[in-house]
Amino acid sequence: MTQRRLVLAEYHLTGEEVVIFFASAGHPQPDIIRVPFRYAELRELVTVLVGALDVAHVDDHALRTVDAVLEAPVLGRLIEPVLGRLDDDDDVYVVPHGLLHRLPLNAVRVSDGERLVDRHPVVYSPSASVLRYCRANRRTDRRTAVVVGDSSSGSALTFADAQAHQITQLFTTEVLSGPAASHAGLRKRFAAGSRPPALLHVNAHGVFDAAHPMRSGLELPGGRLTAQEMLELDLTGTFVTLAACSSGASATHPGDELLGLVRSLFYAGAPAMLATLWTVDELATAMMLGEFYRLLAEGTPAVAALWRSQRRLGECTAEDVITYIKTVQAGQPATSAAAVRLGTTLAHVLLTAGEYDAAARAADAVTSTADADCRRAAARLARDARLLSRTARPADRERRLYNHPFFWAPFLLIGDWY
Repeated sequence: MTQRRLVLAEYHLTGEEVVIFFASAGHPQPDIIRVPFRYAELRELVTVLVGALDVAHVDDHALRTVDAVLEAPVLGRLIEPVLGRLDDDDDVYVVPHGLLHRLPLNAVRVSDGERLVDRHPVVYSPSASVLRYCRANRRTDRRTAVVVGDSSSGSALTFADAQAHQITQLFTTEVLSGPAASHAGLRKRFAAGSRPPALLHVNAHGVFDAAHPMRSGLELPGGRLTAQEMLELDLTGTFVTLAACSSGASATHPGDELLGLVRSLFYAGAPAMLATLWTVDELATAMMLGEFYRLLAEGTPAVAALWRSQRRLGECTAEDVITYIKTVQAGQPATSAAAVRLGTTLAHVLLTAGEYDAAARAADAVTSTADADCRRAAARLARDARLLSRTARPADRERRLYNHPFFWAPFLLIGDWY
């Protein structure tokens, strides 16, 4: 098997240019790349991107706006000199700076349309100096996991149980739910002197407090687990996944706040973590993480596991998504709240695939069991499906539902690449 090379691309923004330090094993001195650059142009692109991502899950125009930003020549010029120095078997360690922390740099297209993610697994870090610290806490044994179930203090997470179930099939797993998944429960489980697992998977919403960064954290029953409190946890050697809608974003400043939480987790001993730049699609997240954990359990390095699972998500067809939903449905009582949400999700996917009659039937099934809000949503889906069934548009179960960067690009591996 070919030994993969890890290369470092560290960015530094100045008033008039971007300086890129490119380093690799066997080269004692890094290449220094200077790219002319207008800060105001980058700031405008980031503002447009953040605004589009707020509504991208429901707005095709917003998705096109995201594409336009990620194809902007000014961003491509930041990636092109790095791509040009890479060999086919290189993994890339990216250290952004300033506003670049808020961009999925691996999804930016250069002048010929290529992206880093098309050929290379990518790891991120807040700084190059963190790398040695992360490697010192590396653990090669991945047999144990702790899963924090649906700990959201707001709307329920439809696929949290499905994610927890899959992890239990792959690892020796301790599932925390109820009081154990609360603010007090997590502080007790990961207090100093506890037995940190190899993996920690948390379904929770993340919040950033710009005025008081150390009050940022994870919203849990019983209160927010703050970044300050995370410093007291024992996560030595634990790979942490922050999974669910808004796990690393808020309405204010996506991206940089995530790194605030990440720094606290590093101090707690975590060598690496998987987190998100913006609010994610829950169904796409569940499918991607299922593949990610399957690869981890097989011994695939985390950097390759994320890369392969992102690419697999981008290739998922409507048929794949429908099959996944029905598999999850089979494990839920028909009248449960999760089953109701799954029914609505299935109706929406069938509608997207052009299976209008099937979508209407799935939505009708929801209206007979759901609460008032769900009934109204399902009724709208059923109405739209019946209206569209009068058109001549053919069904397309081969349509790729998640190939847009909105669905796979927010996921970042931060820290170690093992």
